[in-house]
Order: sequence, then C-alpha cells, then structure tokens
Amino acid sequence: EERIVLLSEPGSKYIGHFTAISSTALAIKTDLFEFLVRKEFNIKNLIIGCDETVVNTGPNSGVIRLLELELKRSLQWFICMLYCNELPLRHLFLKLNGRTVGPKAFSGSTGKQLQICETLPVVSFESILSDLPLIDFADLSIDQKYLYEIVTAIFNNNLSTDVADRNPRKLNHSRRLT
Repeated sequence: EERIVLLSEPGSKYIGHFTAISSTALAIKTDLFEFLVRKEFNIKNLIIGCDETVVNTGPNSGVIRLLELELKRSLQWFICMLYCNELPLRHLFLKLNGRTVGPKAFSGSTGKQLQICETLPVVSFESILSDLPLIDFADLSIDQKYLYEIVTAIFNNNLSTDVADRNPRKLNHSRRLT
C-alpha cells in the first residue's frame, strides 16, 4: 500500500493523506484531485512535489501531467532528487558485497544474510546515541514503522522480542536505477 501524504508549504503543514485505489498515474491523479476537492483546497496556487518516478513525472501520462490536464493549466513541479542518493549507495554495496543475481537475490555473504536476517540470533551491541524525531506511526508504511523500531532499539540498546522476531518483507533492489 502506498500512502500519499499532502503538505502545505511553507512550514510543512499536514493537509491529510490517502491511499490510491491503485498505483497507476491515472488512479493517483483521480484520488488526489478528489481529495483536494473534498478538502476544499484552494488549487489556484498549487505547486506539486513528489519523487521523480515515471508514474509521477511522465511527460504524457504521469500524475503531474494528468493533473495539469484536469486543471487545464500548467503546474510548478517540485521534484525531490533524494533517490539520486541510491545510486552511490548501490555502487558501494556492489563493491562490498558483489553483484546481484536478480531483483531479490544477492551473490555476496552480506546480501545473503540480509535475506535471512530475521532467522539470525540477536547479539549484544552498543547503543548509538542520537536524537530520533518523534513520528506519528499512522503516517508511516509497514516497512518504515519496522525500520523506526529497529533504529529506536539500537539507540536505546533494547531490542524487544516483538521486533527481533518479526519477519520483514523480502528485499527488492530492482529500483529505478537504469
């Protein structure tokens, strides 16, 4: 499930969120537009921000373009480039672990252990001190909640059996890095 979160700037004020009926650009655009109408949001000065995936930024049938056609005007696009950070991390992981052997399989020992991490025993570890911001769990995906709980456990040096024994979903590293 992909939750679409809407913010108003400046100040990152939470407007609301919705889960699209499907992950197609048309479905996301339709649900987004209906959400804005239902909330009586003033779309006169609308600027749209999102990641750079094709479903969002496709020049002919991406969410933004479809929304422009619905509104019969151009929008200011604010595209997040954080996914560009994935490529250097992927190259580092390739150097340390070796090549992947499919969208969900690794060739090196580190990657193979990631695939079965939930079956490995928890070992003693030193906490890493840091300030982790308080986050409303209702705004997080299942994977984000799990990661937040793991990071909190590392900070507090206290891993509950609930988190340790949880079986995370399978990794999929076939991202948009073509």
